[in-house]
Amino acid sequence: MDTASSRQTEWTHIQHPQRRRWARMGWILSVVLLLTIYAFSLPSGIAGALSDPVNALPYHAPLIELGLSRDLTGWYLVLQSLLTVIVINAICIFIFHSRSDNWMVLFVTLEEVLHSVQFGLMVGYGSPVLFAVLRWLSLAATMGLLLLFPNGRFYPRWAWILLVINTLTSLVGIPSYVALTAPDHPIALLHSSSGYAMALLVFTGVGLFGIAMQVLRYRRVSTPTERQQTKWIISSMVLITVMVISLGTIRALLLQTMEPGQALTVGHLAFFFFGETFAFIASLSLPIAICLSIVRYRLWDVDLLINRSLVYGLVTISLVLIYLIVFLVLRAVLEATIGADQGVIPLAIAAGISGGLFNPLRKQAQNVIDRRLYHFRFDLNQAGQGKKKPEIRFPGSLTGRRIGAYEILDVIGRGGMGEVYKGYGHDHTVAIKILAVDLAEQNEFRARFQREARTTGALDHANIVKLLDSGESDRLLYLILEFVDGIDLGEHLQRHGPLEVDSAIALITALAAALDHAHAAGFVHRDLKPSNIMLRPDADGETWQPILMDFGIAKIADAITRYTGSGAVGTIDYMAPEQIIEAREVDHRADIYALGLLCFEMLTGERPFKGTAAQVLFAHIQQPAPDIRTLNDVIPRPIAHAIARALEKNAANRFDSAGQFAAALND
Repeated sequence: MDTASSRQTEWTHIQHPQRRRWARMGWILSVVLLLTIYAFSLPSGIAGALSDPVNALPYHAPLIELGLSRDLTGWYLVLQSLLTVIVINAICIFIFHSRSDNWMVLFVTLEEVLHSVQFGLMVGYGSPVLFAVLRWLSLAATMGLLLLFPNGRFYPRWAWILLVINTLTSLVGIPSYVALTAPDHPIALLHSSSGYAMALLVFTGVGLFGIAMQVLRYRRVSTPTERQQTKWIISSMVLITVMVISLGTIRALLLQTMEPGQALTVGHLAFFFFGETFAFIASLSLPIAICLSIVRYRLWDVDLLINRSLVYGLVTISLVLIYLIVFLVLRAVLEATIGADQGVIPLAIAAGISGGLFNPLRKQAQNVIDRRLYHFRFDLNQAGQGKKKPEIRFPGSLTGRRIGAYEILDVIGRGGMGEVYKGYGHDHTVAIKILAVDLAEQNEFRARFQREARTTGALDHANIVKLLDSGESDRLLYLILEFVDGIDLGEHLQRHGPLEVDSAIALITALAAALDHAHAAGFVHRDLKPSNIMLRPDADGETWQPILMDFGIAKIADAITRYTGSGAVGTIDYMAPEQIIEAREVDHRADIYALGLLCFEMLTGERPFKGTAAQVLFAHIQQPAPDIRTLNDVIPRPIAHAIARALEKNAANRFDSAGQFAAALND
C-alpha cells in the first residue's frame, strides 16, 4: 500500500468493530429517513409541478404551438428529480457496500444522498420549510466535504472556522428563505431574474471556494494517491461550475428580457429542455467522481480524462467559432448579392464545413495539447499506434534466397521493421534480420538499422547477441546475428507463468551485467522488453541464459538528442517517464527503469501498469507502481524495495547502475 493509502486508512478507518456497526447503522437509518421524506413529498410535488402557474404560463403557448401538453415541463422536472435521486443513491449505496468501514466514506456518501433529496424536493415542489432545512444541512455537509476530502483532515487547520461560519450563516438564512419561497413554491424564487441571479451567485461562490481549497491542499500536502482523488473532484466541480455559470447566465438574461407574464418562445423552450438535461448530466459527475476516487476504481485514469477533455474542449470551441464565422460571412454575402435572407443555405454550408473539419482539428488539438501543454515527445495517437500488431505483407517471401554465404531458411520472427529468418552458412546456423524493402528506402529506418549494426558490433558480452556480418545485397539491408536456440522471455512467461524468485533474480543479474557493459561502452538500449530478450537453455536443461537483442534504437550515451520525428521511440509498456516527457537527455537510468519493470513482470506475470497505450503512458509519468508483494506475498521485502527504487519516476532516485540494482536484489 502506498503512503497516501496508509495515511488515509490510519486517519479515517473505523477500527473498533462496535463503532463500525453503529456508524453503519446510523448511515442506513439516515438514508432511509431521507428517502422516506422524499417519497412522502413526491405526490404533492407532482401535483404542484403540474398545477403550478409558473410552470403553466411561460411554457403554455410554445407547448400548444408545438402540439404538446402544457404539463410536459412539469413531468419533465419531476422525472428528472426522480432519476437524480435514484442514480445518486445507487452510486452511494455501491460505495457504502465497498468501503463502509471508513467514516469519511460514510460522511461523503450521506452528503450526496442529502443533496439529491433536497434537489428533488426543490424540483418537485415540496414543503418550503422542509426544503429550507434540508438545504441548510446540504450546504453545511457540502462545505464539510470540500474542506475534509480526501483524508478527513482540515487544511489549513483553521479551516474548521470556515465550516462553522458557513453553517451558522446558512442557519440564520432559513427563515428568510422560507418567507421568500412560501407564498408560492420553492422553485418560484428561481423563476425571477433577481432570485435566480442570487442563487447562481451563491452556488458559484461555494463552487469556486471549494475548488480553491482543494487546489491549496493538492499543491501543499497531498500525497500521490490523494492528488489523483482530488483531480477527480476538482474536474467534476469545474464541469458543474462551468455548466451552471454558462446555463445560469443565459437563463438569467432570458428572464431579464421577458415582460411579466410573457410566454417563452419555442427557442426558449428548447433551451429549457436542453439546458436542464445538460445540468442534470453535470450534476451526476460529482457523485461519480467521488465513487471513482473513493473506491479507487480507475483512479489514475483521471489524467487521461482531463487530457481528452482538453482536446475535445479545444475542438468544440474551434468548431463553434468556425461555424459562426462561416455562417455570418455567407449570410452577409448572400444578402448583399441576392438581396434576400437565405438563412438555410449558409446554415447548411457552415454545418458541412464544421463537420468536415472535426477530424483534422481533433488530430491537431491532440498534438498541441500533448506536445505543448504536457510536453510529451509524441501525442497519444502515436503512442497507440506503437501498440498495434505490425502488418507483414509478404511473410517468408525470401525463403530460399541467399545473402552472401548464407542461405535464407524459415521465418523465425516478425517485427515492425521487417522479418528475421533462420539462415545457414559456414557450417553453422545464424539469424538473418532483414529490413523491409519499403522501409529501406526511408532514411530514418535505414539509419536506425545501420545504428543497430554499429552498436551490436561494438559490444562483446556473453549476454548480448553477437553480430557476425552486416551489409546490403540486392536492395536488402541485413544483419547476420548469432542464432539463439530458445524462446523469448515474453513467450516463456505466457507458457509457464511467473518465475521463481531465484530464477528471476538470476536472469536480472545477467541482464544487468549486459546493460552495464553497454552503458560503459557509451550506449543506452532504450527498448528493453520481453520480446527483446531471448532465453537460451543451459546444459542442465533447467536454467536459462538471457541474451539481450535489438539495439535498433540504442542511443549514444554522451550525445544530447531531441527527437523531432513523429513516432514514439521505444515501447510504451516499458518506457521510462523521461522517454515520454520532452526531457533534454535520456541516459542509462531509463534502462534501469525498464529492467525494474521486467523484474516485476517476471515475478508476478503481470506488468505494473495496464490498459490502453494512453492509460499506460500517464501511469508511467504519475502513478506509483503497486507494491509487488500485493501480487506475490512470498517476495522478500528487500527485493520489493529494490524494485520500487528502480521504478522511481525521478531518474535521480533510481540506482546508479544496473549492477547496483542486481546487487540489491541479491542482498
